[in-house]
Amino acid sequence: MMTFILILFFISLFGIAFMISKRVKLIRNGYIEVSDEISLLPNTKEIKIIITKNVKQYGFLVITIILRASIRSYFTVKKETIEMFRKIQNKFIKHNTNNINKQKEVSSFLKGISEYKRKISHLKNKIIEEEKHQ
Repeated sequence: MMTFILILFFISLFGIAFMISKRVKLIRNGYIEVSDEISLLPNTKEIKIIITKNVKQYGFLVITIILRASIRSYFTVKKETIEMFRKIQNKFIKHNTNNINKQKEVSSFLKGISEYKRKISHLKNKIIEEEKHQ
């Protein structure tokens, strides 16, 4: 492992030396001018041009990404809400059909009372009919 790291180190060291020697040759042949003034930043006009170009390019990219994401999220939310509504509706329909199909058993006490009321009303009707005929 250590030998591999050393090999990579020396390869990168030779690469850096090669790039520097190539730059020195270009300076000696006069292809590159060396100035006493060292500027780390380019001119402000160049900076403005580069920034506006990149802002426009990446601005359009960001806007399209945001629009695509918002449209996709809108449709997925819409789809999910429709599915949830259908599930709730199906559960509600199943619950109602189960209640309709399953008639609750009436207690024997309530059955007796309703039968007693029916018999009394039947007797009243008979009495009323007999009084009308007499």
